[in-house]
Amino acid sequence: MTNSYDVRTDTLCEGWINCWHMDDELETFKSIEEAQAAIDEYMTDLGASFEDGGRDNFDEDHEREQLRIFHIPSDEAVG
Repeated sequence: MTNSYDVRTDTLCEGWINCWHMDDELETFKSIEEAQAAIDEYMTDLGASFEDGGRDNFDEDHEREQLRIFHIPSDEAVG
């Protein structure tokens, strides 16, 4: 079984879907660690954008709850 992963977002209507794009292509990762690093970078950038905009209601725990790493071939959440 191939090791490829994606980061999925919990959506209200469609459940867990891959919304992560790189140059108009769905982004996938070769390892769980690589996918986790992308989530960590995204969370850092998201937190900074709230600070820069003067918004103080950034809830990192809630935002992280909306993201999961999935093993693509098995379609199972792994992180």
